[in-house]
Amino acid sequence: MRTSLIGQGKFAARSPRASRQASRWWGIVASVGMLAGPTSCTNIEPVEPAAPPITDPTLLYKRLKLNYPMVALSTAPGYTTVQLVATPRDANGDAMPGLPAPTFKSLDTASVSVTDNGLVTAMIPTGEARVIASLTVGPTTRADTAIIQVQNLDPPPRVASLSIDPVPPDSAVWPWQPLDTQGYELLLEQGLVPFPLFVVPQVRDSTGAVVSGLPILYTSLDSTVATINRRTGEVTLLQPGQVRFVAETNAYGIVRVDTVTYTITRPVIYDVWVDMDKHDLMTDAFGGPLRDIRIPTSGMVLWFRSLFYGGTDTVDVVFDDPTNVVPPPEAVCIFNFRFNRLPSSCAETGNVQLRPGFFNSAFQIRQFPVPGTYTYHSPQFGIQGRIVVGSD
Repeated sequence: MRTSLIGQGKFAARSPRASRQASRWWGIVASVGMLAGPTSCTNIEPVEPAAPPITDPTLLYKRLKLNYPMVALSTAPGYTTVQLVATPRDANGDAMPGLPAPTFKSLDTASVSVTDNGLVTAMIPTGEARVIASLTVGPTTRADTAIIQVQNLDPPPRVASLSIDPVPPDSAVWPWQPLDTQGYELLLEQGLVPFPLFVVPQVRDSTGAVVSGLPILYTSLDSTVATINRRTGEVTLLQPGQVRFVAETNAYGIVRVDTVTYTITRPVIYDVWVDMDKHDLMTDAFGGPLRDIRIPTSGMVLWFRSLFYGGTDTVDVVFDDPTNVVPPPEAVCIFNFRFNRLPSSCAETGNVQLRPGFFNSAFQIRQFPVPGTYTYHSPQFGIQGRIVVGSD
């Protein structure tokens, strides 16, 4: 019997039944393909190639920064010079190598001189001389300024420490009180808000003696919470939170830096406006929607209403549970509000109506000496709110 190779292996001939099944299967596949149409593959969106990284220095160059922005020199030998280095940096603060050298210029050549490579030399005493470093990359020019102080001291003090830690009774905890609010005016009138605020440096030499008058640079590392004047150390609070302040100086060849964290607490007095001009809506002190009011323990809330547009002499705030809701302290009630003293009823009830001409107003003040959550409502205006009292 002869055996055919055609019936064996992967090329083996199919039986009639197998052929019919295969034809049926391929027919189904073809039908599906016809129904789906040719778009099943051709309509796939091409993937966009990744954008190449930006390497153009003219686009990356954001800042020029000096190594020593505040310097104290002396005319005494050995203390007359300082080497300035200006570093170009990108938006992340990283150094950008390979760029042209910056230029240096003294604005007071009689007091200090500076070479092309940034070597500053003291000539005569001066309270302040400026040396400007600048660098142009393409169309972009950046600059930074060093403040140079020159003393006639021989020898100058050897600075051992620089500290911006507050000295008691001062504290590193400051209450944030929004400016241009009734609560701020109330506290400021009684001296209950330190204004202006300053970070105060303490500089001492190797013997422990105080060194005063040095040029110091101040920086805020958390400028959304508070900003600081880089020359004077005056602070502007923006919102509650924590902020790190940095102070640095180069005093007669010795560099000292200190960083301190300050805590900005919630407002001692929170304003809520009841505005007749806006259909009796209650808003926060900035005209935004009324949210949960958060204040520290023993904080106060002041509901203020202008009567210039008419209306009854009340703010109409009722607490669902008045336990631990008290009138304000007497010191708050006797402040000179718009040149008019509050009536004695303030300390007794916390409710005040004033009619000093244009500033017709009524307000209600309450203090919250115990932590907790206090809900209130206004029968007249049909609104409700919540006050959260605590140290957070």
